[in-house]
Amino acid sequence: MELFAVSVGEAKISAQDLLARLESAMRNLRIPQMQENWICTRHNGFLRIACHADMIRKHYIALKSRICRAAAEAVADSIVRDVEPAMILQIINKSYHFEDPQDLTKVESFCRSLLEGNESDLAPAEAKRCFARKGKIADEVFGWLQDYAELNLDGLVHFRLNAYKEELREVVEYAIEEFLMEKQYQEFISLLKYFVLIQDAKIPAAHLMHRGDNDFILLNEQMERIESGHISGFVPELADKDINYEDMIVSTLISVAPQQIYIHTREPEKQVIKTIQQIFENRTRLCTYCSACKPILGKKRKNRSLP
Repeated sequence: MELFAVSVGEAKISAQDLLARLESAMRNLRIPQMQENWICTRHNGFLRIACHADMIRKHYIALKSRICRAAAEAVADSIVRDVEPAMILQIINKSYHFEDPQDLTKVESFCRSLLEGNESDLAPAEAKRCFARKGKIADEVFGWLQDYAELNLDGLVHFRLNAYKEELREVVEYAIEEFLMEKQYQEFISLLKYFVLIQDAKIPAAHLMHRGDNDFILLNEQMERIESGHISGFVPELADKDINYEDMIVSTLISVAPQQIYIHTREPEKQVIKTIQQIFENRTRLCTYCSACKPILGKKRKNRSLP
């Protein structure tokens, strides 16, 4: 008797992989009454994969739920692996038109990392998300096979799976927003780097003391505090930006225009420190502990070393 059948357009999904997953799912059930065999037929570009078994009908009725659930999970795995990348690309193109193919590739890659990360080393949150995503598809397929036992994967993808598709749309929207923000940030950084490059130095050196979070003290080469009266003002290009403390620090440093910037910090991995280094490049020197910063920043933290 035929237990269930799945039809799939071979251009959109790996029929061979789907068959392998279905076979594995049935074997893993370890049902003594069930010795399945598979019949595959092709028609008009579709492959129909049918699972047959010589078993008494009452046994099948009792085991139907387990069989349909195993098949549903195998189908869900194939959709996530084989169909999902094309679905993501379609949503991206519909949501935003990228002129540069590299931008499209970056957004697509970011979407994949958000959805599942590296499969070889999934973080708990990513693994949970991947499992939940497959679960939404499996639930839909399971309900269908319980009632009809004949599934057309193309129809399922096009006309059902609404909760799953909505999750993909949300991920794409977030990825595009993050990508555009990062792109704008990098363009702004490039502008500031150019501004620094063409600017003449006003003082030999400045010491930037980072006391944690957004707490900074700026000192000159004599280790005297640089008062606000010595600062000519914000960089003009910052005027139309949403100013935050990181922008304020960068703007102040550009206004003071030191030939060398000594960054004293106990947290060299902080983003604000990396940003300053990125903008001022070879003008910066990083210090995690010295006699000059010890009175202001305190003792050196454990497991810290000079770069």
